[in-house]
Amino acid sequence: MAPNATCTFEIAFAPTTTAALSAVLTVTDSVGTATTISLTGAIATAPPTPEQNPLPVVTVVTPSAGPSAGGPRVTIKGRNFVNVSVTRFGTVAASDVSCPIQNTCIATSPAGQKDVEITIATPAGTTAINRADRYAYRG
Repeated sequence: MAPNATCTFEIAFAPTTTAALSAVLTVTDSVGTATTISLTGAIATAPPTPEQNPLPVVTVVTPSAGPSAGGPRVTIKGRNFVNVSVTRFGTVAASDVSCPIQNTCIATSPAGQKDVEITIATPAGTTAINRADRYAYRG
């Protein structure tokens, strides 16, 4: 290469990884002069698409009502319950939440005074409000 000349390289590592990487790139010009360049870094990955990591959806809440003092265990069924981080009754986080089987979570209902939506949060996002996720507090 001529002095002060520039060039651009695109390097693809296979298999892909998210770990730190290092490599040595040797470039030989047309007259046989070799230049060695050390490369280090990490691969940046694109965020998952909605098809790869879909939002969770609540489809059934059982029971759908309970006392205003809270306490009953409520079973929440749906889709895409992967790595559930929080379950809420309205704005209040439920206690003692477990998701023993895929797409089913069981939570202890907190105290409340009105009808609320139950939401499930995962790394993909939080469930959208729909008719199936309603929970009614009764006296």
